[in-house]
Amino acid sequence: MTPNEAFDYVLNEYKVSADEIARISGINKSAISKFRNGKHQMNSGNLQKVVQALPPDARSHFTMLFSFSNLKVAEKKQ
Repeated sequence: MTPNEAFDYVLNEYKVSADEIARISGINKSAISKFRNGKHQMNSGNLQKVVQALPPDARSHFTMLFSFSNLKVAEKKQ
């Protein structure tokens, strides 16, 4: 699962709107939408801001999904 797929999944699962994330994070709603749809990648600083804007449970879930997907990638390289 890519970071944008994990982010989109978490927003849907926890019913969090891009508007809310944009308001809290200060990141443009358009940039969030493009990232969410896989049309744009975020730099690490902006990704950190949008993840921090998630509710705590959603943030933990995103982190778990993202970490697990990185683990799978590392296993494939071995």
